[in-house]
Amino acid sequence: MKLPLNVKFEIFRRYVSVIRQVFQGFSSALRDHSSGALEFELREMENIFGLLVMGPLVGIRTPVFGISVRIAPFMAGELMIMMSRSRGAEDPLGDLLSVLNIG
Repeated sequence: MKLPLNVKFEIFRRYVSVIRQVFQGFSSALRDHSSGALEFELREMENIFGLLVMGPLVGIRTPVFGISVRIAPFMAGELMIMMSRSRGAEDPLGDLLSVLNIG
């Protein structure tokens, strides 16, 4: 039994549509995976960067002074976090009560 040309064309179009959807799914999965890998790599690089700059505080050998001075400005955010946490370490009960709005 022969199918009319327009029916054959419709079947072909559906196959192409399904194949396109499969490749779009592969593409989005690969993009998600690669962006997740990049985010992980960024976190690890920030950790290494922090160890280079803050290493002497925990006993790790320091890099050359010139390198430390050049990369220190990029640690401004981490330094602010460290300072806020060190302030909280002085009076943890006071910080807890201020969060709970007691007193």
